[in-house]
Amino acid sequence: MTIGLEWRIRYWDNTTAAVDLTTYVQSLTIDTEVNIGLCGRSLATVVIDNDSGAFTPQGTGTYATIDWFSVAFDIQQKTPTGNYKTSFCGMVNDVNFEFVSVTESRFTLSLIDILAVGARSNATTAYSTTILASTASQALEYFYNGSSTYYSGIDMPFIGGTAESKLIVTATTTEKTTVSNDDFPPGRVGDWINNNLLVTGPGTAYATALFLIGTVWQWGVRYVDFDLNQINPQTYIFSDTAAALVSGEMPYTAIDLQYKYDMVVNSCTAADQRSVYTPTTVTDTASTAKYGTRTVAFESLCTEQQTDVNRVANFWPNRYSTARYTCKTLTTSLSTLKQAVDDTIANDQFSKLLSILQGPWQRAEVSYVGPGQSTRKTELLVVNKISVSATPSDTTVVIGFLPGIDNQSFELDSSKYGILGGSGLTYNQPEIIYDENDWIYNDSQVEQGNKLG
Repeated sequence: MTIGLEWRIRYWDNTTAAVDLTTYVQSLTIDTEVNIGLCGRSLATVVIDNDSGAFTPQGTGTYATIDWFSVAFDIQQKTPTGNYKTSFCGMVNDVNFEFVSVTESRFTLSLIDILAVGARSNATTAYSTTILASTASQALEYFYNGSSTYYSGIDMPFIGGTAESKLIVTATTTEKTTVSNDDFPPGRVGDWINNNLLVTGPGTAYATALFLIGTVWQWGVRYVDFDLNQINPQTYIFSDTAAALVSGEMPYTAIDLQYKYDMVVNSCTAADQRSVYTPTTVTDTASTAKYGTRTVAFESLCTEQQTDVNRVANFWPNRYSTARYTCKTLTTSLSTLKQAVDDTIANDQFSKLLSILQGPWQRAEVSYVGPGQSTRKTELLVVNKISVSATPSDTTVVIGFLPGIDNQSFELDSSKYGILGGSGLTYNQPEIIYDENDWIYNDSQVEQGNKLG
């Protein structure tokens, strides 16, 4: 089978048909980052061929009158044997025209995810004397959609639908964080999310999908709670070519090994924003003796009891008090996959990794022999950054990682995350389950010109 990815870049301004711009696209980038205690963020740039003037405003071209800031984009990709997977969905944040000459022009769209779009809005809790307790994921949904008299909600774009678009938030981990509407003072939705809600788990959330229910657009969002372990985790296996690759492994071309000293936290103070409970400070004294104090404070938690305050205070120094030498990033590409043992499996795994639903906050195993090391090392990691760059000749991805030992929880009977003591982890070849639907970039299309389609 030929290694490949077929990209599809579309926008929607109604509920009946998408407009496909793929044949105009010269290149695209997608940057996604997901970290605990903060809202995940996805950005994309799409560079479009405007030599014909089709996109120039106030002109006579096909797209001259489009209000780009009111449409929704989805960027998808598939393998030759798979279905399309979404790598980005969101709205336009900026546009830029570059007129090189009278015959050469480029049009660049800068896109942001829907959580960032709505985060700029002001909202007020309108609960009056009635309190609504909910899970953190449900509260996030209510921030945007509103809920009776409990949350006012915000104005969301219609995108040609019959009503405002809505969020559908789903927890992908065991969810234990509970909040109530009186925990949130009047303010911006972005402040609620980052200053109050996600520090309370702590947890994170990121946008994953755009779809229709009837004639109303829905935005899919995933929420990760403080347990951190995905209910059905993917595992991506990366290896250098110093040892023979086996089926299921993806080769890489570059690896960056660094100390994660910037992530060290050995003291944390936690307090609820209503000052109902006793503030708690937890310090790892062994860590402070080595590095000095590296402290964080979360003093606007939306907590329902004292144990919630205590949990947050313990979370950070218990997990992040050690400076670990680890794999920070690695780089691979579609062309690199040609070294893989099984083209189909490697291609499918690459496609899943690039999808917003199956890439962020998933598990990875990275094997390497570093300079000065005599034995092969395999690290268990968590994917927190995915940077994609696609051109007609190749699709390259830089993956950023966090140590699995700090960013996953104990898992009973797991051969990898179920060992207590020592490093907390052991390394065994995992069983990998592949679904039947995956995505690609077709080599034959590259020969047809300098567009992605």
